[in-house]
Amino acid sequence: MDKQYLLSEFDLGEDLTQETAQEQDGEKPRAPSDPLRLNSQLCFAVYSASHMIKKAYRPHLDELGVTYPQYLVMMALWAEDGLRVLDIGRRLHVDSGTLTPLLKRMERLGLVARRRCVDDEREVKISLTSSGRRLRDDALRMRQAIAGQLKLVDAHVTGLRSSLDAMAAALRVEGDLAAAEHDLRRQKRRGSTTWKSAAA
Repeated sequence: MDKQYLLSEFDLGEDLTQETAQEQDGEKPRAPSDPLRLNSQLCFAVYSASHMIKKAYRPHLDELGVTYPQYLVMMALWAEDGLRVLDIGRRLHVDSGTLTPLLKRMERLGLVARRRCVDDEREVKISLTSSGRRLRDDALRMRQAIAGQLKLVDAHVTGLRSSLDAMAAALRVEGDLAAAEHDLRRQKRRGSTTWKSAAA
């Protein structure tokens, strides 16, 4: 039997027990919990928080003259300058096809320089310009302003980030497994079609 169904049944049974107790106490029964109630969804909480964080960052990033994805690249380079495009992609969990046009725009803004690696010309190394390095001080002030808006102590921020990192890591693993299974099924279908064509 489906695990979610069992969970819903358990929740419903608990709610019915509470409802009976409320009726005996003369209280108005509360409606049974709905597993699809919007405010009960973790995905909605993450989505809403992400939207509000980007909204809070937007005026500060406008002053810096960068977008949020560009800011993420800058943070990666402030931590370690001279990264390959592949390395930046791994840290930001995006592919090279997404990064390349972004980095080209940043180069036109004078924030980074793109150079072919000496040992392998197929790879491109990204380095900060003097303008890109100077932007870090402004970014620090922006971070302090955002931290003030969150109104969370450092321990809460650290715990929240750890939980979100763990959730994202688990979803990436599941996503990779699902993609691998999808590719395997597609290869089997292609093999079956090829065999049928040869047999005909």
